[in-house]
Amino acid sequence: MNMSDASLELSQAIRELAAALPYELAETMALAMLEYDGTEIALNRTRVLSQVSNPNLRARISRMFDLATLQPQMTPVALGLALATAAKSEHAARLAPQLELVWTGPTSRAIPLRRTEQTFLQLIHEASERLLIVSFAVYKIPSIANALATVVAKGVQLTLCLESANVSEGKIAYDTLKAFNPQVAQRATLLFWPLEKRDKNDDGKFGSLHAKVAIADGKTMFLSSANLTDYAMNLNMELGVVIRGSALPALVEKHFQELKGQGTLVPMKDVLG
Repeated sequence: MNMSDASLELSQAIRELAAALPYELAETMALAMLEYDGTEIALNRTRVLSQVSNPNLRARISRMFDLATLQPQMTPVALGLALATAAKSEHAARLAPQLELVWTGPTSRAIPLRRTEQTFLQLIHEASERLLIVSFAVYKIPSIANALATVVAKGVQLTLCLESANVSEGKIAYDTLKAFNPQVAQRATLLFWPLEKRDKNDDGKFGSLHAKVAIADGKTMFLSSANLTDYAMNLNMELGVVIRGSALPALVEKHFQELKGQGTLVPMKDVLG
């Protein structure tokens, strides 16, 4: 193995170790190497391995040190800096949002896309504590209605924020709640946007509750053009995105919580009487 190959292999081993280690442990290990006042890689290896009991991680750490000893210029401090840099990069990548496109409609070969209904059902079943769903139209969604009934029965706190035929001035001609199983409508927190809380234009026309979003446990968010309707799930062209691994789902969930707290969104019984 020439010097260039050895350097590349060491670099790969450091990246793989940073990916395998919990961030806090990687930081602790890097700090131990940075604080070591000697120049012997072998002695530093013993010091670092004494902090790790997992056999798989010990093997990865030993491999990194084995490759480091092949680099005459490598010191414990330089190795510690390389591990610290790799660990911080890996940590930042873990915190970065993960995006996935979702589509209903004609397909192409450009990019692979998941179906809207499939994605919605997965998000519903992912929820273990809370589930927020916001939609303008809700109509003929038996698979989603059944999935909601299942998670509600398990104790998931469901909040439905919907447009209402009673307050939409004809934009919705049917009762959105009829699309859900009775136990869902009974157990869920049902929120509406009353007319007196809506802005209107010069012609006196009111805005609509037109957002479409679902959020599971403040961790996963599905933003979509699709309403909760059979047309949107199977016939229309609809495009959306699933967002994981960032603060955005929790922030949007908090936004709707604060809209409720300030009285912009109100429980159904307060709207319908």
